[in-house]
Amino acid sequence: MESIIHLPESIIHLINLRMLCLGGWRVEDITIIGELKNLEILDLALSRIKELPKKIAQLTRLWLLDLSWCGALKIIPPNVLSSLSKLEELYMEGSFAEWENEGVVGNERRNARLDELNNLSRLTTLHVNIPDVQMIPKHGFIETLDRYKVLVGDYNEFE
Repeated sequence: MESIIHLPESIIHLINLRMLCLGGWRVEDITIIGELKNLEILDLALSRIKELPKKIAQLTRLWLLDLSWCGALKIIPPNVLSSLSKLEELYMEGSFAEWENEGVVGNERRNARLDELNNLSRLTTLHVNIPDVQMIPKHGFIETLDRYKVLVGDYNEFE
């Protein structure tokens, strides 16, 4: 039996909250976190989220986002990550690897593109999975990082 923890509505009253650690919690829906405008650190490692809500883009003070080992995470809407202009550290190891390619044709993209990370001028630390080595040279953000771990290919092979 799988239990799901829903965040209480009362969390929106924590208007001055700067750090929220939900690492290891069985939480799936985190949409309400987008209301915590003063949040600077958000740890969702090992959570069961399937999608990073668009409302996360409202966390413009966020400088650390940890999505490590969120195995169910398959959707990060376009422009959510690039909206986090103060982001310095992004951890996604063992997690999301569904990056869209630039050449995707269609009415609407479902997922973020790797080149969105180019908009994060303060990014110094990145742990990420990239499905294809050909994607790496196209993206300048790699050159500005101080610390990084880039896994290329299927991350399940590294578990």
